[in-house]
Amino acid sequence: IMANVIAVELDLDTLKAGNKLDKFGNKAKSRGKKAGDNFGGGFGKGFKQVLAGNLGADAIKGVIRGITGELGSIVNAGKSLEVIKTQFKTLLGSTEAAEKQMRQLQAFAAKTPFEIEGLALSTRQLISFGVANEKIIPTMSRLGDIAAGVGADISDLTIPFGRLISTQKLTLIELDKFQDKGVNIFGELSKQTGISMANIRKAITDGTI
Repeated sequence: IMANVIAVELDLDTLKAGNKLDKFGNKAKSRGKKAGDNFGGGFGKGFKQVLAGNLGADAIKGVIRGITGELGSIVNAGKSLEVIKTQFKTLLGSTEAAEKQMRQLQAFAAKTPFEIEGLALSTRQLISFGVANEKIIPTMSRLGDIAAGVGADISDLTIPFGRLISTQKLTLIELDKFQDKGVNIFGELSKQTGISMANIRKAITDGTI
């Protein structure tokens, strides 16, 4: 059997695609070795057994399906990153700014438990609310810490935070969205302002804080 050589053009600068490519290579080697072991430890001998029955054929098909599945995952990761870069280019107005934002986001994603797609969504939301580019990652870092602490997705907190920032006014509607996700936002405000928990919601409604 002649091996097929498949060239996949990917942005190997990206951590996600790079990690998937490494996993692909390791799994391909592992699956190939396992197939050889299953067929008597030698590929020539194993190949005869494959020809002898459907069981061997099914095993080979399983190996190929596993490898091609991993390959498809790599390609999809590359496509996803290209889409994200295009979206940033549209929002930021230049290829250079989009590439810079992508590099920063990838570095940030490598240090967090969040997927880059979710982080990209949060980044676009913050940009749309007028958060300056240089403040995107610091803001995401703080929101990410809060989200990780309560088991929420970072994008669940980005919109209410963005609205609070854009209006420069505390509102119960947006603060309740933090509270609903398990963030003790009213307790923290009570601690910082000295206003009791019994009165904190009224103070926000009245515009006292």
